[in-house]
Amino acid sequence: MKNKHLSSFDGNYAKYDTADISQAQSWVAEALKSDRAVFLPNKEGSYKIEVDLGRRVGTRGQEGIRILINDAGKVFNNFPFNPAR
Repeated sequence: MKNKHLSSFDGNYAKYDTADISQAQSWVAEALKSDRAVFLPNKEGSYKIEVDLGRRVGTRGQEGIRILINDAGKVFNNFPFNPAR
């Protein structure tokens, strides 16, 4: 988890609606276990998993989490986003 995606940090990044890294990590874990997870291609050698959690998780009202993973399955980034409905 990159600290820049927590609500307590400055910058124009997508931010989780919490400053508590443990809380944000629990949302990511929930998303990874969700049967609503959609796996999509990303840049070469990586994939993105998008999950609509159906509730606010971002500071701008985002209700989804996008998780970026490499071919080995390692998460290298994650942040809230607005799922298409």
